[in-house]
Amino acid sequence: MKKIILLLVAIATFAIPTASNAQLNGLLKKGKEKAKNALKNEGKKAADKAVDATRPPLPWPMQNKPYYNGMDAHEFLQSLAGQSKESVEALREQLYARYKSNAQLIKASGPKYMEAKQENERFWSFVSSAQTVMSINISGVDISSTGAITQNGVKRLVTGREGGGIGYYVVGDAPGEYRFVTLGMTGAYLNDEELAVAKDAALRMRRMQDLFKGLHVMLEEVGEQCDYRDRYIYNLAGIYAMGVEEACNKNTPANIQRRAMPKAGALNSSLKASALKVAKAQNPNVIDVVITSNNWDVKRKGGVISHRSVYGYYVVKDSNGKKCLSRAWTQTYLGGGKYDSLRAGGVGVEADFYVK
Repeated sequence: MKKIILLLVAIATFAIPTASNAQLNGLLKKGKEKAKNALKNEGKKAADKAVDATRPPLPWPMQNKPYYNGMDAHEFLQSLAGQSKESVEALREQLYARYKSNAQLIKASGPKYMEAKQENERFWSFVSSAQTVMSINISGVDISSTGAITQNGVKRLVTGREGGGIGYYVVGDAPGEYRFVTLGMTGAYLNDEELAVAKDAALRMRRMQDLFKGLHVMLEEVGEQCDYRDRYIYNLAGIYAMGVEEACNKNTPANIQRRAMPKAGALNSSLKASALKVAKAQNPNVIDVVITSNNWDVKRKGGVISHRSVYGYYVVKDSNGKKCLSRAWTQTYLGGGKYDSLRAGGVGVEADFYVK
């Protein structure tokens, strides 16, 4: 009987876990988890390597402050006009392929996750920058349901006005009816220099269309969504290009809508001689000036006079007749009631036009 009792005690003692046994089980569990995670990480690394092996190179570093091939967005898009359709399409395919491979790395959540995420974020920064530049050239043109650039929402499409930064509008109610007009919405005719700028703008829009064609399709392939303007940026660029191209084709002197010569203001007689001298120094083609201001427009900074200006027109003559270019003249305040000599103050506030 004693032997049986001792055996039962021994068995009972062996069956109770000791502190060292619990620690051992914990270590075994942690070891299994560590091994499992290691295998998982190795799998991610292998997946990363597999994607990375076929990953197309970036055409330029995707930096925090977007620069593309050493150029900012404006310079880059300006350069598109000088590139062939084929080279821009090749660039697009490279960008899209890189974006899709990054999307795979992001989904895998592997070691390349952050790098891939930053690159794709900077790709969208590039798209956004491109849209901003396009908006500067197009400035929010409204598109009707029929695909026309509507007159109510039309904005600047091309720049290159003689001596100034303000451009010409393109208006039309339907494809085939687009034409150039001045800022005052009267029919316009672009000279050779201005027409070259317009054609360059249209070509940039065509290349931009090539660059972003199928953007929404690429995003659908990787399971991403974007808003309407992002999805169809290439389509909008094409519509804008079409409007300018048609207006260029219809650019004839017959489009000119002439206005009466502007009336001289009270300051014209006293300022005309000096204003004409300044105008000729700035633009040798000027044959006359008209000051339309009746009074000086005095400007102040912090309550103190800084300068004063008058407004009017340079009058030039070309093969289509006399043309008025809206301009301003300015004098800097010297103090003690005295002003500096008259100087050209920049583009005026009215639209350029041909006179009757």
